[in-house]
Amino acid sequence: MPKVKDEYREEVKTRVILAALDVFSRCGYHDTKMDDIAEKAAVSKGTLYNQFSGKEDLFRGITEYLFRQEMDCCDALIIEEDPVKSFGVMFGEITKLYEGKESFLFEIFSTMFRDVKMREIMTEAFLKEIEGFAQIITAMQSEGKIRQDIDPRSFSILIMALFMGIFTSRMIFGKDMVPERELMDTGLKSVLFEK
Repeated sequence: MPKVKDEYREEVKTRVILAALDVFSRCGYHDTKMDDIAEKAAVSKGTLYNQFSGKEDLFRGITEYLFRQEMDCCDALIIEEDPVKSFGVMFGEITKLYEGKESFLFEIFSTMFRDVKMREIMTEAFLKEIEGFAQIITAMQSEGKIRQDIDPRSFSILIMALFMGIFTSRMIFGKDMVPERELMDTGLKSVLFEK
């Protein structure tokens, strides 16, 4: 019986997170009320507060949810033999993950400039992503897929910056204006294979 309860609790938590993504996107972090999120998620305020202690905790929950989703997208890095193709597939999957959430991403960036606590939460999430990517890079090095002289952590930061730059450019200028596949291939080939 507890397994069903745990599964239901996780399902409600995910529903709340997805509702919060939508409400934060439309209303902004500071103008969003927990009542709005509870209504969108079709849960009571009591249920909402059983899941998250407040808006800040919910925001942290969103970043953790998105981090898990991004790490799931990284499976392509391990499966695919060609590392450039691997990163391209991974970028495509991460791009799909954030499609339709562009206004939320802009809200995150703008909130980070005004709110120290949000900046701390996002910095923590960013560092987790860097470490996650670094572990994958280390595994790829041990399999001989990429150069051994590349520092996994530094390369992870470079990859994150490349992804963020391309994705932000796509959001601002449109998909057709940014040839992400060409940028990825050119940038990654020069780093991964040339000395």
